[in-house]
Amino acid sequence: MNSPKILVVAIVIFLINSILGNDCELKCGRRPDSQQRIMGGDISDEAKWPWVFELKGWNSCGEQFCTAQLIAPKFAISSAHCAFYNFYSCRPSNKTNYVEYNPSDLFLLKEDSTYLIKKFFVHPKYEENANNNHLFEYDIMVLELLKEIENEPVCLASLYNPYASKMHSELLVGYGLHDPHSSSHDHKLRAVPVHMAEAGIGALGARCRAEWKAKARLCAGSANSGGLKGDSGAGVNMDINHVNFFTHGVMSMYKDGSPSRHLIPDIYTPVAPFCAWIESLTSGSARCTNPYVKDPKCYTKDKKNF
Repeated sequence: MNSPKILVVAIVIFLINSILGNDCELKCGRRPDSQQRIMGGDISDEAKWPWVFELKGWNSCGEQFCTAQLIAPKFAISSAHCAFYNFYSCRPSNKTNYVEYNPSDLFLLKEDSTYLIKKFFVHPKYEENANNNHLFEYDIMVLELLKEIENEPVCLASLYNPYASKMHSELLVGYGLHDPHSSSHDHKLRAVPVHMAEAGIGALGARCRAEWKAKARLCAGSANSGGLKGDSGAGVNMDINHVNFFTHGVMSMYKDGSPSRHLIPDIYTPVAPFCAWIESLTSGSARCTNPYVKDPKCYTKDKKNF
């Protein structure tokens, strides 16, 4: 084999990758610094989680806050129930208690910036019953922004492996309350370590299934840490390959009065079952990826004989 020829081919490949980009490099979930872990629920630098936004709903009935995750320059995901407000609380009538916001009533907030919502898509199978219990198996929505956001989006996981994930950090990142015994909301972004489990699998999963019954899919919690009011829509972020953070779902519910305190895990609506729906709504700008298995074409590249 001719060494100069190999050198020329290598240079050409390098230049092509430099210009067009490397298809094997995920362009999502990359932190702007090398610090990959935050412990204890301290106030987190906004810049360390560029894909996490506060979602505000406001109209004459009042306001409510959730968390949203940027999945593409013009799209984010959150919990479906964040698109509804309590109509009955301010306008008593025979109308159903919970009514959808207008898109113009929803905003994404981050670092003193406000981003307008063009439209949102609640999953078509999402419903709310008369007892105000959300059917969290479909508690997910896609938000389309009026303009693109330049922030790095989070990676979407196409599946969840409960065994592989235990080898990596699991951080719930959201804008929820800091103190379960206080209603004071400082709207600060926080990251807390939690453990995620599939409902019915392992000790945490068994407690989850016992508390939330058959509709539960993904659960997360830890001793003295977990979600609170305002964390709905937040994800558990995992740096599975130590470079890219993936989200496996959106937080749906916590047990009121005992939020995720070790024995009662929070419930998450998983992303994986809705990947095709998300990709369709975003015209492919947001795609799910298997976080545990590298694309086969990326293991061996450019090993042809010349």
